[in-house]
Amino acid sequence: MGRTNILYSIVLVGKVSPHVADRREVAGMVIQSFNNHFFKAYFEGLLMQFKPPDQITGLLLIYPYHVVNIIETSFRTMMRILRALNESERIINCYIAHYTEALNKDLPEDEEPRRFTCFDEATMEEISERPTLAPLIHNRILFVKDNLVHRIYRTYEVLPFDMEPVSLNQYDSSESDEKRFLETLSQLIRLGVFLSEEPMKGQEEYVPEIFKMKLTKILRHLREEHPELVPQQ
Repeated sequence: MGRTNILYSIVLVGKVSPHVADRREVAGMVIQSFNNHFFKAYFEGLLMQFKPPDQITGLLLIYPYHVVNIIETSFRTMMRILRALNESERIINCYIAHYTEALNKDLPEDEEPRRFTCFDEATMEEISERPTLAPLIHNRILFVKDNLVHRIYRTYEVLPFDMEPVSLNQYDSSESDEKRFLETLSQLIRLGVFLSEEPMKGQEEYVPEIFKMKLTKILRHLREEHPELVPQQ
């Protein structure tokens, strides 16, 4: 069996794919409801593929243009997820390259090449009709821990934040990347512990339906009531 049954925790950061971000702007939809549709559809489909002991637990935090994805699962499931995200990004990048090539077709030599900024509606519709494509690109591993004794999360939840994008110049640039990384990691650890313990208050044993109901309520007001646990966008 080797490492295939070892329990892993992995934190990924990724960028919202342009076929999702651009459509959101064109349609003028509310960020929260829009992200709910795309991200929940993709990750609920992903969850259905894996059964115990390979099930996925964790939390997906969705910001205006990027996400933080916390996943607890076995090694073999983790590798399948990473391969799926990588293949999805490869296909979306092919769309971007093809679209950029079309933008620059017949461009006069004395003009600067046009850079990709967004898809047109037809291209967004075409990509959206491929449900196996993740709504994410530029996925990067922030942190990995193996040999977990037990899971922190009992379920996998998708939490979109309805907020305005923040400019980078609004942050304190004097802080080192290492300090920001450690602070973010500390927040995510405390957030995981809070979300595992808070819904269990008043319960002597784990009852999935009651736990889920309490957790949903906590997540709905998480950013307002516990901002210290939510990393900045």
